[in-house]
Amino acid sequence: MYLAFLGATLLLVTGDLPPPDTALRSQRQAVVLALAAPLLATLFSAALRRDGYLPQFDAPLRLALAIPVFLCVARTGFDAGRWLRWVLPASLFIVVAHRAWFGQPAHWPEDRMTTAFVDPLVFGYLSLTFGLMGLMGLSTRAGRRSSLAQGLAGLVTLGLGLALSVLSGSRSGWLAIPLVLACWLHLNLPARWRLGPATVPLVTLAAVALLASSAYFTVHRVQERVQEAIADLHTYSFDKPQPETSLGYRITFVRIAGDLVARHPLAGVGDTAHRPPAPETDFPYATPEAVRASFHSAFHNQVVSDAVRHGLSGGLAALLLLLVPGAVCARHLESVHPQRRRAAALGLCFAICLAVSSLSTEVVDLKYTASLFALMTALLCGATLAQPDSRHGQD
Repeated sequence: MYLAFLGATLLLVTGDLPPPDTALRSQRQAVVLALAAPLLATLFSAALRRDGYLPQFDAPLRLALAIPVFLCVARTGFDAGRWLRWVLPASLFIVVAHRAWFGQPAHWPEDRMTTAFVDPLVFGYLSLTFGLMGLMGLSTRAGRRSSLAQGLAGLVTLGLGLALSVLSGSRSGWLAIPLVLACWLHLNLPARWRLGPATVPLVTLAAVALLASSAYFTVHRVQERVQEAIADLHTYSFDKPQPETSLGYRITFVRIAGDLVARHPLAGVGDTAHRPPAPETDFPYATPEAVRASFHSAFHNQVVSDAVRHGLSGGLAALLLLLVPGAVCARHLESVHPQRRRAAALGLCFAICLAVSSLSTEVVDLKYTASLFALMTALLCGATLAQPDSRHGQD
């Protein structure tokens, strides 16, 4: 991340780069604001609390460092979408090879596939994200149809990503599948099949129902995780503390977060893992274990966690970060320039998957997840808003 920042800054200052597209200035400013917002919110809330704890600035700083990378890609016209068609399947093959060689890490259960570098939650939602990006990189439209090699790479990426996500046992991000599928059908459903404005939604619902039922009845791991979620909701009590379940913990975390934000709406409470913001007895509906878990590992929701730490400005900053890049990419899905279309499709998919995953876990809290989010957003949004390169004019 730091090397990318230094290289991009050097190019912007000393490089003979083409001027940016003036018609897209407001969209570039929106992406810059989204990447800078978490750091601005953290600085504001820390100033109100007079809190100089440095680790709280680590992840937001990495997001802000991606701004020069984004501006550099927007000026140079780097075709990120073309490269990612091959980088994504290669990365998943590397994961499979690493897992086959080194096996399951000893500190994680055997039924939650992951590697030594990430926990099963991150492993699951990133595998799913890369897989769905493989799907979004495929085009079946006349005049834009992917080549045989591109089609095989996309299908292999999709298959590996879905398989690794299921084997991780992580449900984070699964709800992104119908959203991404709807986007892909919107872009690729032949015109002769479009009988009206309801065609794409109806086809999407039918495809999702078929895929979901097939996965539920044929993949034991999917059936097991769905039944666990239903049982968690059925047994959760809002009246008294009880032994917590996976989904039950998340419900309790949101309740704890709501109380903390109501008490500290502007300044937030800072890093709860560094300093507990309240005694366990302040939350009579939660077990002591649930309170300690929420303080130590955050609240399993990016917007909620940032609102607790940095007040309402932190929650707003998280919303901007998660929603603005996807909105920018969505505007260029039908661009006449292939380079922009490629990057916009992958960028929208990445934004959807990370936004959905953020509902049940933090996606930019750790150093490596913040760096990945920042670089992918900078590359894909930058390529979407770049001056098209005539050398990359073909799909």
